[in-house]
Amino acid sequence: MNPRILILAAGAVACTPQGALDKPALEDDEVPVVVQEGGVIACHTAGLRSASGPFERRVEAMYVPTDFWTWSGGITAADLDADGWLDVISVVEPGLDLYPGDPEGAFSSTGQAVFGHLELSFASGTSVADYDGDGDLDLYVNRVLGAPIPDFVKPDGSNRLLRNNGDGSFSDVTEQAGVDGCGVHHRTGETGCFRTMSSSWGDVDGDGDLDLFVGNYGEVDETDGVTQDEMSPAEPSFLYLNNGDGSFTDASDVLPDELHDGYTYSSALLDLDGDGDLDLYTVNDFGMLWPNRVMWNDGGTLTFDPDDGSGLVLSMTGMGLGVADLNGDGRLDLAIPQWNANWLLESRVDGGYWIDVAQSKGFVPDEERNQLVGWGTEIADLDNDGDLDMVTQFGHLPTPNSTWWNPEQQADSVVVNEPDGDGGYRFVDVSEQWMGDDVGLSRGAVLVDLNRDGWLDIAKRSLDDGGIMYISRCGDESFATVHLRQPGTMNQFAVGARVVAQVGGRTMSRHLFGGGTGYASQGAPELHFGLGDAERIDRLEVFWPDGKRSVITDVAARQELTLVR
Repeated sequence: MNPRILILAAGAVACTPQGALDKPALEDDEVPVVVQEGGVIACHTAGLRSASGPFERRVEAMYVPTDFWTWSGGITAADLDADGWLDVISVVEPGLDLYPGDPEGAFSSTGQAVFGHLELSFASGTSVADYDGDGDLDLYVNRVLGAPIPDFVKPDGSNRLLRNNGDGSFSDVTEQAGVDGCGVHHRTGETGCFRTMSSSWGDVDGDGDLDLFVGNYGEVDETDGVTQDEMSPAEPSFLYLNNGDGSFTDASDVLPDELHDGYTYSSALLDLDGDGDLDLYTVNDFGMLWPNRVMWNDGGTLTFDPDDGSGLVLSMTGMGLGVADLNGDGRLDLAIPQWNANWLLESRVDGGYWIDVAQSKGFVPDEERNQLVGWGTEIADLDNDGDLDMVTQFGHLPTPNSTWWNPEQQADSVVVNEPDGDGGYRFVDVSEQWMGDDVGLSRGAVLVDLNRDGWLDIAKRSLDDGGIMYISRCGDESFATVHLRQPGTMNQFAVGARVVAQVGGRTMSRHLFGGGTGYASQGAPELHFGLGDAERIDRLEVFWPDGKRSVITDVAARQELTLVR
């Protein structure tokens, strides 16, 4: 599918004539952009959505792990071979499993053909980013150490950075890069490799390349009678600053002990306060002693306030992290599942703080379906009506000899965003109608358009049922998928950017994250807009990671758009 190039400057969209194009004057903070249109996408399942339901459910067999505590929970979708179709990467106990993108949506595992020569066993998840600025997506593999690993396996537990060679193969460049997740324990002084559950990418120091945060967990004593008060602090997390030459500098000493101590399940680099810098947020288990933490970015420097009053520092048994602007105020809201409860932290721009609105918005576990332990939560527009819906994974843990064993089968959750009658929104559970209430050991999930029909699909990781994919059937509603590119830079996929769409009097914003959200999983570096009945987008405004912006107007919907700076 050859894209059509429509614009060579910011400000307006028009078919490019044979002669010169009159370029509108740019404001001081504007930069030119080339817009490539992919062409209108035809629906190949017309009528089936209403007749047979929104999704077709498929199950892909995957390796069942020997333990359900920390590893094998992640799933990632990204176009690794740059063919336009999203590939699915699942962590399994022996290593990584790859499902190459398929125009028909019929994914078939390559097994260990691509990654089998690399030692990647006992991984918890992956994140993707173009760390070296060569235009393709590389993989960072989170791994665990010290869990009840079978005697016949002796991995070193170090994380691995896999460079994309651009030919379908990957090379392990961990040692050259210096990002193995091993170091000195901040409390004991001992040297080792630690249990990594989360990794996220973003330009922390503002120098134009992608830095890496690695969120670590810790050793959990499952002996009967052990309480939280008797547990030790977690293993230290890491902050690696990209040097721009393929190597990183360990800057973890800027992280306070309060952050290192937390049993981090999820973490993200994201602009919480809207100042253009990427802040750091961690979601922690065992939060009565080690609550969630936030570090604010001030001009490229992370700062920590132990008395932070933002409403983000909360004590919980947190697992996953969903992030989006739900209330339309331009700031990010956070959805966090935990044991026996969910949190929905909604921003209050006028006061610079967040409050929990989970109960009033209907983001609560369903006791009748045994929703006890929530894991991955992702936020996106599943029905293309212009507002944001959510998927949350539930599942017991971990093995029968554990004091935390819960044998009840827990159903997953799919909720859609509906008007509440007072000008706000409320979530309505549609899990049973949409067939999304799988039961079992669910962990990570991603919401991505696998078959490129403009409707988001759901890819899940279930430890006892393999990979579950819900391939969408398209309906009448409109959509747009936006890809951002910054060629010639060290951040070619524009991680950290924000795009604001104005459509028919509505304003919608989407943020481009580099991993960290969900649970040990990551969706593709692209932005999806559901557009309802709109056939054109009135205005698209891109806020690039360096603070510059680009504006285009009056562009057709129902297609993929690539905005090239």
